[in-house]
Amino acid sequence: GEYIMPKAHTIVEYEVINAASQAEHVPKLQAALAKAGGRSLVTPGGKVTSVDGAAPTTVNIIEWESLAQAIAFRESAAFKELAPLREKSIRITRRYIVESGN
Repeated sequence: GEYIMPKAHTIVEYEVINAASQAEHVPKLQAALAKAGGRSLVTPGGKVTSVDGAAPTTVNIIEWESLAQAIAFRESAAFKELAPLREKSIRITRRYIVESGN
């Protein structure tokens, strides 16, 4: 069969600690993600339902065309520039990247 490059997904589990800062952060993050080729699959405010274990307060899932693209965004100037606003807006519980199997 034809080889299809596996996609990757960044999963961020977090809680909002400053709603006003988060309202400023979200459009800036969305613009940076779009420019880098990321696509948000789950918007903040979506319902998170626990099946096994405790569910995080909020989850964001970002789809990338490849693991390299996800890592490149994580290491980018755009990501780093958003750090002060992000840290003021949300408390991240976990953030990780999952590469899809082929």
